[in-house]
Amino acid sequence: MIAATIIVTLLGLSMIGYRYRSIAESAAESARASEEIARRSAAILSTINNVGGVVTVDSDDLGVTVQGTLIRVETGQQVARLTSRTVHLAKFSPDEQIIVIAETGNQTVRLFNRKGVELLGFSVPGEPVVLDFMLEGASVFLVTREGILEQRSIINGAPTAPKWDVGEGVLNSAFSETGKRLAVAFSDKRVSVFDTASRRVVLTFDTGELHPEIMKFYADAKGSETGDSYLSVSEECGPDLVADLKSGRTVLDNAIECGG
Repeated sequence: MIAATIIVTLLGLSMIGYRYRSIAESAAESARASEEIARRSAAILSTINNVGGVVTVDSDDLGVTVQGTLIRVETGQQVARLTSRTVHLAKFSPDEQIIVIAETGNQTVRLFNRKGVELLGFSVPGEPVVLDFMLEGASVFLVTREGILEQRSIINGAPTAPKWDVGEGVLNSAFSETGKRLAVAFSDKRVSVFDTASRRVVLTFDTGELHPEIMKFYADAKGSETGDSYLSVSEECGPDLVADLKSGRTVLDNAIECGG
């Protein structure tokens, strides 16, 4: 009887010890998890700080997405700190290896690689309202508030074409993939399409109440391939206005495709 009591007692003590060990192990595991979270958070902050600070929040409350060392930047209301300056425009190259940013207030454009290392910087004749890559990322182009368009090399920042005065009131602008056509949307609700060789307007059309957030050139009206024959002007989650650059006709597609 005494032996049985001792065995039960020992078993109880063993169970208590096991529970304490389980609690201790859980606590240790939780502590390790917390340390890992803190380590990853520090790594993310370090990555972001490589390009100067936390970047923007856009209209959908999307700001910086960190994937390894890749920092995706969305333009928005709250701006980033980069070289102690604020940033109001930012774009990734088509292969997502280079990011170009326009600083606010000092007419400076800078390029960084995906690790946040600055590649080059150059001054521009005014504050850009449009900033993007062209010719598959070989050059960047910008349009200033005064309507001056510049094209610059991503290698050394040197001009790749003479400056071009496209006119004031620019809201958006886009080159075709070949660089043969340029579309410019203006604040007076018109879009002009230029032949880049002659710099002459080949077509102008009204956009009505459509806000020209996205402009792309295509080879056909369906937008299945890139080209120089058609221009699509659309909102992020709104109708699509397609212009035939040969006939000058425009067709409004009211179908709205938007995720969420």
